[in-house]
Amino acid sequence: MDIEVIGRIRPSARGEGHHSLNITGNHRITSNDGQSYSFQPLFRQDATNYDVYAKVLEPLLDLFLAGFNVSLLLFGETGSGKAYTMAGDSLNKAGIVPLAIDGCFNRLLDLQDKHREDGGVRDTQRRGKDDVELRMSMYEIYNEIIKDLLTENQQRGSLPIKETAQLGPHLPGLNQIPIFNAAEATNYFRQGWGRRTDVVTDFGPALGYSAAVFQLELSMVTGGSPLPNRSILQVVRLPGAEKLAEDPTKLRMREGPSLNKSLTAFSQLVTELANTRHADRVINYTDSKLTHLMMDALGANAKTRVLCHLPPHCDQYRLSVMLRSCAQLSQVKNFPILNDHLAQGLLCQFRARVLSLQEQLGYEEGHGRALQLHEMRDELKKLTTDNLQLRDKNERLYQKVEQLQSKLNQMAGSRTDLSSKLIFSEEEKLQVSKALVDLQIENNRIQEDYEAANFELKNKVLTLENELMEVTLQKDKLARDLRSTHDRLRTSEKDHKELADEYIILKTNYLALTKEHDREKARNEELGMELLNLVNATSHGRPVQGELTAEIDRLRHVVSRLSTHKPQDAYLGGEEERQQMEKNLFGERERMEEDRRRMKAQYEEDQDKLEGKLKKLRRELQEAQAQAREAQRKAGETAAKLIMAEGKQRQLEIEHSKAQQQFKDMNAEYRTRLIRYVQDIGEYIDTSAGTAPPNQQQLKDMRRYIDAMIADTKQAYKAREEQLSQAAKTYKKQAKQMANKHEQLLIAYSQLREQVLAGGRSLDIDLGLSDVDLQLSDGERELHGAQTVELNRLRRALQDARAEAERAERAAARPKNVTIQEPPGKGPTDWSSVRKQLREFALNTQQELETDNARMKTKVSVLESQLSEAQDYIDKHLVRYKQEIVRLRKLLGQEPATRQGSAGPYLDTEPEFSPRRRGHYRANTSN
Repeated sequence: MDIEVIGRIRPSARGEGHHSLNITGNHRITSNDGQSYSFQPLFRQDATNYDVYAKVLEPLLDLFLAGFNVSLLLFGETGSGKAYTMAGDSLNKAGIVPLAIDGCFNRLLDLQDKHREDGGVRDTQRRGKDDVELRMSMYEIYNEIIKDLLTENQQRGSLPIKETAQLGPHLPGLNQIPIFNAAEATNYFRQGWGRRTDVVTDFGPALGYSAAVFQLELSMVTGGSPLPNRSILQVVRLPGAEKLAEDPTKLRMREGPSLNKSLTAFSQLVTELANTRHADRVINYTDSKLTHLMMDALGANAKTRVLCHLPPHCDQYRLSVMLRSCAQLSQVKNFPILNDHLAQGLLCQFRARVLSLQEQLGYEEGHGRALQLHEMRDELKKLTTDNLQLRDKNERLYQKVEQLQSKLNQMAGSRTDLSSKLIFSEEEKLQVSKALVDLQIENNRIQEDYEAANFELKNKVLTLENELMEVTLQKDKLARDLRSTHDRLRTSEKDHKELADEYIILKTNYLALTKEHDREKARNEELGMELLNLVNATSHGRPVQGELTAEIDRLRHVVSRLSTHKPQDAYLGGEEERQQMEKNLFGERERMEEDRRRMKAQYEEDQDKLEGKLKKLRRELQEAQAQAREAQRKAGETAAKLIMAEGKQRQLEIEHSKAQQQFKDMNAEYRTRLIRYVQDIGEYIDTSAGTAPPNQQQLKDMRRYIDAMIADTKQAYKAREEQLSQAAKTYKKQAKQMANKHEQLLIAYSQLREQVLAGGRSLDIDLGLSDVDLQLSDGERELHGAQTVELNRLRRALQDARAEAERAERAAARPKNVTIQEPPGKGPTDWSSVRKQLREFALNTQQELETDNARMKTKVSVLESQLSEAQDYIDKHLVRYKQEIVRLRKLLGQEPATRQGSAGPYLDTEPEFSPRRRGHYRANTSN
């Protein structure tokens, strides 16, 4: 059963950042030199100690309780987290050892409960005694000194290792404490963990060189076995593995023979076990005390797992060495068996036989060694002296080698530093671009929020202004209504006053008439009394009755006329006038009330109409605000996308230029190598020509090889030529496009000037420079043809004529005593006809001429560039290579005729620079 290797990456400390390990897939880690290993499994930085315990150590507990030996080795650099994994840092973050102690006791309690339920009373009586015994031990190995960590006051010196047939390699004086609960065992472990050697030496902290071993020994009777099963659980924290990356000899000379002996012996033992996997191997475990005590864990009777700890940022050479060690550990084959009483007897017999053979061998060697003790001492002194001298020489050589290595590293790393600086600067540029994009987005968002808030505030202000205006209008309307009402009220009061005056006059008249009526009534009563008196007197004077009767009738007629008709008619006449006046007064009031109600209804109707219009305007305003906000948001998103696209475009341009530069450097390096190969071949031919005659097969191979190199060189130069030609064509095309755009702008500008001049406002408006002044410079004149030059000449002539016409107009605008004689036949009509003809010529023929001119100029420029590039290529490169080939073939001893007949496609009888071949090359290039 092979050893299982599990990986764990230490969590990053503050300021370290994310790990820089190259992880491919889920479990494989690869170093820069190609060394890799696939861990099964690999715990990432977010894994806890409990996760490691549950997947690594907890399955081993079941085997441990079943009677198998199990071991867990903690392997890794100093500071990679081995101590944290083993012990943790607090109660809340316990290590795998406290978790294993707690899990072991929980499983023992479950087993006892299960046996108690299944066995009944009989089984309980049979197991009256304790059938489970668990002992704990803990020790440290530092500088080949074994220290018991569970003893407080221990004597100085190392615990001795003794190997017996029953126990194998063990420590007789080691304190093995019986434990009965998890809390007690955890307390013992904490105390022993605190007694480790924690000092700082000249070579660093002692904890990086020491190994800590935690061991549980279980004796438990299972089933019907008469003797208990004996199993051991070991958790070993190995020394720092960074020393494996150094030379063992140099390390032994610098730090002594015993400080790193445990680690170097462990590495050698793993290498031997990985190389010899068969069961009949013979391995020496006694090179160090650590490997001697770990005999069962490595290649023997134990189920072993290795937990490799990796720091987040590791030196690549150290990482490569650690991955190689993990690969070797995974090749070690163990043979775990169930340690019942039968297996223990067989192992005891095997160990007794081995110990017997070792004692016999040790006795014979000791007897022979005693005879040569004195000679060995002398030889040892001599070797010590030689070693000191060699050490001095080695130190000097090491210093020289280190100096040369440092110079070599500086020279080799200069280009890497430049590349890294370039990449870093590009990364900084990208980061700055990204930051600028983020700032631009944030600025756009803030600007959008500001504009939205400003827009809302402006809308509120406009709404308030509209409301204020409406209130003002309403106030003005009410004020006008109030003034009109006041006017009407004053008129009504005036009418009322007049009516009151009339009423008072009428009432006065009425009262006067009433008094008169009362007075007449009193007179009537007096007359009645007189009449009665007369009636009474009638009885005395009947003769005068007739006269009195007539007189009475006359009086009655007078009284009735006076008392009835006149006052009643006057009274009735005054009452009718009063009723007519009241009717007129109340009718005016009702009419005013009706006008007021009508005005109120009209005001309410106008107010409803205005409120409807106001609601409609507010709704339209809200819709306009929403549309404006949406447009602003889209504009911000478009601006952000545009900025991001520009950043990506700049990044792609940078990458493209970088790739072109790399391609150029590779081509230059390739050409240099080819030239160097040609020189080496020439030197080889020169040196071999004088020693022995060349072989024909060698000559053919050499010729074929040289032809292939020449073909590669031509191909490289041709590729470079095509690249430069394409770049030149691109630049010329861009220049041509710019020139065409410039011509189009000049045409549009000239048309605008013609329109302005035709309108007759040239003297009032400053038109700036003319289109002739905006033409390209003399250095750029080659982009223009003869037609364009002729057009420019005509334009200058037209400009001069216009300037002369303007001067004539200004002269005509002067006082009348100054006169200018115009030439005959040059009036305004002639100038307008000339201007019209020129405009028609420019509009009809200029575009066609410029198109033909551009096409011809493009063809001519392409042909000239191809001709010049071909000529440079022929003059500078092919002739030199041809001469080199001719020289090499002369060195090979070939005749000129033979060379001309069998040179291949790269050489012929005509020189490369002949006129006929030059014209053929130009034609091919142009095609």
